[in-house]
Amino acid sequence: MLEHVAARTQLDDRTALAYARAIEGMTSSYDKRQALVALIARDPLPAAAKQSVLTSAASVRSDYDRREILVAYLRQQGVDAATRQPFLDAANRIRSTQDQNRVLAELVKAERR
Repeated sequence: MLEHVAARTQLDDRTALAYARAIEGMTSSYDKRQALVALIARDPLPAAAKQSVLTSAASVRSDYDRREILVAYLRQQGVDAATRQPFLDAANRIRSTQDQNRVLAELVKAERR
């Protein structure tokens, strides 16, 4: 349901934050990933929403789902000075070496662009 909201609603700071708060209440890593990736696909994403996405990504339990969220974030939104540390905080919570390496490799690619 949230994926449809992300695709069809005009996003400003207020609605993006409400969307992110709704995601925080989800318990399924898969559902969180689906909702966050739908939000990430919006361009441009308000600055406050970027912070909320990364905070929510850090709370996802599944390393695979967290990796997919962060890779989607990099490809769609990129990382700037304001989002670099929250992005790295979320990446550092990945326990799987393989998943963490994939995210960090994508970060290096994104920073070269």
